[in-house]
Amino acid sequence: INKPGGVAKVTNFTSTPKGPAYDVKYVVGTGREKEVSAQFISAVPEDMRDDLDEVAAGIDGPKKTGPRRSRRAAAASLASATSTTTTPAADYASTTPDEKPKRGRKLSESKKKRRANRSRSQGDQATPSAKSTSGASASDGASSNSLEKNARKATQPNSNTQLSHTSARRPPNKRARASPTRSLSPDFTVPNIVNLAASRYSRIVEAATKSKNLTFVQSGLDDSQQQQVKKFESMVHKLGIKATTPRLFSAAVSFCVVSPGLRPFGGSGDAPRPGSPHVAAKRTLKVMKALVCGIPIMSTAWIDECLRRGKLVEPKEPFTINTIPTRGKGLKESEELGEGSYLSVSLAAANMEMGNDKKKGNLFKGTSVHLLGEWSSSVGKNDLASLMTFCGANVVSDSVSAARLISQKKVKARAARDVDRVLLICDDATTDSKCGLAGDLLNETQNHIGDGGTFVTVVHQGWVYDAISCYKADLEVTNYPPKANLTKGLFEVMLLFSNADANDE
Repeated sequence: INKPGGVAKVTNFTSTPKGPAYDVKYVVGTGREKEVSAQFISAVPEDMRDDLDEVAAGIDGPKKTGPRRSRRAAAASLASATSTTTTPAADYASTTPDEKPKRGRKLSESKKKRRANRSRSQGDQATPSAKSTSGASASDGASSNSLEKNARKATQPNSNTQLSHTSARRPPNKRARASPTRSLSPDFTVPNIVNLAASRYSRIVEAATKSKNLTFVQSGLDDSQQQQVKKFESMVHKLGIKATTPRLFSAAVSFCVVSPGLRPFGGSGDAPRPGSPHVAAKRTLKVMKALVCGIPIMSTAWIDECLRRGKLVEPKEPFTINTIPTRGKGLKESEELGEGSYLSVSLAAANMEMGNDKKKGNLFKGTSVHLLGEWSSSVGKNDLASLMTFCGANVVSDSVSAARLISQKKVKARAARDVDRVLLICDDATTDSKCGLAGDLLNETQNHIGDGGTFVTVVHQGWVYDAISCYKADLEVTNYPPKANLTKGLFEVMLLFSNADANDE
C-alpha cells in the first residue's frame, strides 16, 4: 500500500461504509494505521531489493541492515487477510478508477527514462537483447544500470517515487494459455455458421441411419411432447432402424431433442416467447453436453415434421436449436443478436466441421479443473465433473493433487513457459469451513494469486454453465463471485491484479 507515510504491509482487511479499507504496518516509514484507502502495487522482486533500500535510505536516513522480506511472505500475508469479511467486486471498481491513470503515467515515465538511458549508453543503437545491451554499454564506460541509478539519485525520493519504481519494475506476468474456441473467421456470417453446423448434423444423423442404430436423448419435454417422441420411435422402427433413448448422455448419442421457447439472454423467469424457435427452453446437463460435443440439438418441431412426412427429415433449419439460455446478469443485452442468432450451439458445431475442433469436446481443452465444496446443490459433484470431461477438461479429483499441480505450473510460469489454466470451481457454500479450500491447496492458491499470477481462477459454478451456454471459454468472470468469504476474498484480489495487468498493457 502506497501512502505519503511510506510503503506499508497489509495486516488486516476490513469493510467500511465508504468501501474496502486496510490496517497497515509501514515498511518504508514508521508506525501503524487503521482503515486506510489503498492502491495495490507489485511486491518487489529479490533483484530489486537494493533499489528499495536506496529509496528507504533517502526517506528514513542511513540504510538499515537485517533480514529481507520475501515476496512470497508478502503475498501470503495479503491473501491470508481475505479470510475476513470482504466487500463486493463492484465496490473495488468504484474506488480505483481515479488512481489507475496515475499508475499508468508513472509507469510510462519510468519506461521513457530507462529507454533514454539505454540510448545514451549505446550511441542510439537498437538493442536486440539484454546481452548485447551489456556489451555495448561497457564500451562506453558506463552501464545502463549505473546511468539509471544516477537518474534516481538526482530525484528526491518519496512515497510516490517508490510507487513508480515498483510498478515500472514489475516482472512480466505469464498469462494462461487460451482455450481453442471461437476460431472461425470473423468474416463468417450467421448463414455461414448455421450452414456449417447443418452439414455436420446431416453427416451425424446419416451415419447413424446407415448403421441402423439411432441413439438420441430427450430433455425438458412435457407429457405431450414425450408422447410424440414415442410415436417417432415407432416410426423409426418401421423404417428398419433401431431407436434407443438412453437416460444419460454418451458419445454414442446422435442428437438431442428439446422444447424451444426462451429468449437467449435474461433470467430463468422469462416467459416463453413463441418467436424464438431456435432457443432451447431449458438448460440441462444433456443439452450442455450436446452443445460442447457438436451434436445436433433439435426442436420438438423436427419430431412433428418427421411424423408428418413419415420419414427422417434432414436436421437443419427451421428445426435446429442454435443457442441455449443463460442466467448470468453480466451478459449484456447488446450481445443478443436477435431471435436464435447468438449461435452458441451452431458455433460449436461449425468449429468442429471446419476442423478447428477435431475431437469432440474441446471447449476447455488443456484446462485443469478442481471442484471445491460439498456440492449439495441440484447439480451434483459427479455430474459437473462429467460435464467438464465432455468439455475436454482434466478433472483433478483431490485437493492434494490440485495443490501439487498449481505448484508445478508456478515453476513453468517462472521459466516463462506457456501455462494452461487451473479452474477452482466453487459450489454454493457460504461458510469458509464448507467451501473446500484449505491446507496445501489454500496456501498454493493464496501465494499464486497474491503474487499476481493469472493461471489460477477461483469462480462460482454459475460461470461454467454460462461459459458453455455461450461457447466461450474466456467468458468474463467478474459477475460470478464465490459465496464464502475466503474464496470470495481471493476472487476479488484476483480481479484487482487482473485489472492492473490490463491497464499495464
